[in-house]
Amino acid sequence: MKGFVFSVSVEDKIPFALRFLLRPQSPSRRRRPPRLLLPASARPSLHPGSPMADSGARRQPSFTKVDQLRPGTHGHNLLLKVVDSKMVLQRGGGPQGRHMRIAECLVGDETGIIVFTARNDQVDVMKPGASVDLRNAKIDMFKGSMRLAVDKWGIVKAAESPADFTVKEDNNMSLIEFELVTVVE
Repeated sequence: MKGFVFSVSVEDKIPFALRFLLRPQSPSRRRRPPRLLLPASARPSLHPGSPMADSGARRQPSFTKVDQLRPGTHGHNLLLKVVDSKMVLQRGGGPQGRHMRIAECLVGDETGIIVFTARNDQVDVMKPGASVDLRNAKIDMFKGSMRLAVDKWGIVKAAESPADFTVKEDNNMSLIEFELVTVVE
C-alpha cells in the first residue's frame, strides 16, 4: 500500500469530552469578567433622606388589612388571629422521607376573614385562637376565590403579643367569586 497517505488530525486524538474546550466560543457564550467588589468606604452612600441612611436598622414593615387584599397581589404583611384550622392532606414519609401536610385555616382581623393554606411546618403554628404574623404573603386563586398563602420566601410565625382585636367573621373574603374577563378594544 505504497500509494496511500493517511493524515490524522489533532481533533481525532483528543477525547470527545474535551473537544468543546477547543471550539471558539460565540459572543453570547463568552464569559463575562468578574465583578469588582468595592470596600464599604468606596461604595456610594445612601440618599440622605432615606430611612436607612443614618443607621443599619431595617425599616418597619407596613401591615395590610384583610379587606384590602385583592386577587393576584403579593408581598402582604398581616397580623391575624386563627379562627379555625382543618387538616386537608397528610402524607407520610415516602422513599426520601418527605412528609407533606396541608391545612386550610380560617384567619382574620377586625376587617374580615380569609382562608389561609398552611403547608408543612406552617401547620404547627396555625392553632385556633393563636395570633400569627405573616410576612410576604400572596393571594392565590382557587376556583375563582381568594386564598392567602406564604411560600418559601415568606415567614409564618406566632405573634410576639396576642392580638387585641375581635375578628369580624361576617366579611369572608374567600366567599367572593372573581372572574377573569378579557376586554377587546
